Amino acid sequence: LQSLQSSLSAEEGLGAAFLSVLFAALTLLSVFLPPIIIKKLGCKWTIAASMCCYVHTNPYLCDPGLRRSTTLVCQMHLTSLLLALRMLTKQEKIQKTLSTNTLGSSFCQSSNQGEISEEDLECCGAYDCLTDATNSTGLERPSDSLIYTLVGVYAASGVLAVLLVIIFLDQIKSDQTETEKEKLMSSSFWSTFLATFRHLKDKRQCLLIPLTMYSGFEQAFLAGDYSKSFITCALGIHYIGYVMISFAGINSLCSLLFGNISQFTVLNTGCIITVLLWKPDPKQLAVFFVISGLWGVSDAVWQTQTNALYGILFEKNKEAAFANYRLWESVGFVIAFAYSTKLQVYIKTYIVLSVLVLSMVTYGAVEYLEAKSSPGTPAATKKENGGSHFQETH
Repeated sequence: LQSLQSSLSAEEGLGAAFLSVLFAALTLLSVFLPPIIIKKLGCKWTIAASMCCYVHTNPYLCDPGLRRSTTLVCQMHLTSLLLALRMLTKQEKIQKTLSTNTLGSSFCQSSNQGEISEEDLECCGAYDCLTDATNSTGLERPSDSLIYTLVGVYAASGVLAVLLVIIFLDQIKSDQTETEKEKLMSSSFWSTFLATFRHLKDKRQCLLIPLTMYSGFEQAFLAGDYSKSFITCALGIHYIGYVMISFAGINSLCSLLFGNISQFTVLNTGCIITVLLWKPDPKQLAVFFVISGLWGVSDAVWQTQTNALYGILFEKNKEAAFANYRLWESVGFVIAFAYSTKLQVYIKTYIVLSVLVLSMVTYGAVEYLEAKSSPGTPAATKKENGGSHFQETH
């Protein structure tokens, strides 16, 4: 649905505005809301409650951000389970992976969709014409019945997901004493709010901000700019689902296979440069799928390993760490969607590329700090001493 917004609500940039508001709300809510709800309900019921917020059948409702801000609990929950699994099995290396992508759906091609003219095709791609009039055939809105059918399928999936969580997911038992729990429950809003920003005193957290923001930039670019200026403009809105299936499917598969962040930086850089130089052409249909598929490979690394990185580096302060994760990722989304309708795609591509380069520099600094803090110390010893276990993300 997010990938469809920039095309479904293209008039006056309404779709991008919706998404910008969504992540602006998420930016604010993720700072203080999740820790408070987690303390009240626990991880399991927070996940269930936040997923309930996803279940609605009105495609015109703007996502308020509440549900997304609390879904970061899933990441914390998974990290806790994996750390417990590591302790039980005594394995030094466990692939910490989670794919949050689901396979997309596509609108059926209507009979009145014709071929795009060469004149309109010139306004597709990185050097778009910044006009919503481009390829009026491809941007033609599907019928309301078809839209509601699609959203209904998603709503049914959401109901099933909530039931699965309630029935099968175990509540994680906290190691905190009752006295500690009472202190946490009585903590004020401001103490929770300030804890998130106090976490920025950690140099590693500050150095991870560009990498975290890049996650928002690259996802926003794919969902907003690539889907509209490449897929919809050159092929038609009915192809968005098909192309995004290649992204999500490969993303899910690679989430189980890959584990090194720096190893796939070159691949993502290649995708960005290709988008910058390639002129989309309906005759080159396979290229649309190849780009989204390779982007899925890269995104699998960003999503799984950044989550694992936060959980391992900040194992003893996960709530504040994951609040920061959602905060800075959301800032990336907000910035990307905010300028989405104001800049040409090639400028936005250069911005994404610049953030990627900066992210790799600061990520390298985190590597250096971790190596410097415990040179020659075995991973097992670092764990016993409460170390960061950073190298296990590889």
